[in-house]
Amino acid sequence: MKSEGHTGLALLLSAPLVLGASYVVSNIVLYAFVALLIIFVNIPDIDYMLSRSFIGGITGIKHRGFTHTIYFAFVCGILSASLTVSSQAISVVTLMFASGFLGVTLHCLGDVVTPSGIKFIPWVQQSDYSLDLFNYNNAIANIGFFLIGFVSIGIVFAYLRQPRIEILGYWISLYVVFLPIITVTSIKTEIRYNTSVLSRFFNPIWWLRKLF
Repeated sequence: MKSEGHTGLALLLSAPLVLGASYVVSNIVLYAFVALLIIFVNIPDIDYMLSRSFIGGITGIKHRGFTHTIYFAFVCGILSASLTVSSQAISVVTLMFASGFLGVTLHCLGDVVTPSGIKFIPWVQQSDYSLDLFNYNNAIANIGFFLIGFVSIGIVFAYLRQPRIEILGYWISLYVVFLPIITVTSIKTEIRYNTSVLSRFFNPIWWLRKLF
């Protein structure tokens, strides 16, 4: 998937976790979790840039290699948790760890649906695993997941610490209606796109290039 698809899918699937965590941590921590999740969910594709660089030629780095594994997910989880070394609250440290770990894991989930697939647990998996549902640049899948992901997290922030019945109705429509519709439509159609402003906006690698 592209950056916007990965980001939307991560927000959609992590929204219930954010709502549950709102009862034990502050809103600032929740905002930090979502911000870090968006960053980490796009970090694995840094191997694509490296594989096409001089560094890749020396090291042999390949796209969808180590950065698309459970081991890298733990590395990112530890890295994100280290940002809270001054906090003594286990809930805060755990949530920050989850931002890095889930970011990488959900990125990999987004890649599993594409033809190439990934080897998420090397030395256990014998080959790449793929559901082969649609291509990484399928327009409906990427834009669809992007939209319902942000709607989902928007609903969470609108109803923080307010266990109202409306949020259940919204999520039922998102998970039971819109998610299957977008998935099935993506499988049945093959509308691709190669460039996207959204892809650059949500890609931390692109921002690093712009800044440095």
